[in-house]
Amino acid sequence: MYAAWWRQRPVAVKKFTYAADGLHEVQMHLCVGRHPNIVELRALAQQGSALYIVMEYFPRGTLEVRIWSRGESELSIVGGTYERAQRSMG
Repeated sequence: MYAAWWRQRPVAVKKFTYAADGLHEVQMHLCVGRHPNIVELRALAQQGSALYIVMEYFPRGTLEVRIWSRGESELSIVGGTYERAQRSMG
């Protein structure tokens, strides 16, 4: 993942060495469309066999950092939800 500027705005650029490796991610973005909780797809570029996905820049870090920086009480709520879902599925 790289930070860059595109059309005078900060963006995140994800590089796939082979375009086929990134097609699933592109398909997911196109199927979901716009949603306030999902980083927006801005553009695609291909150079040789590489695929570059240009996405909205999220200035506060990754989702992983946001989850682990929160207190244990919030994580246990997520865990409780997961445990309830697991019990209901069998």
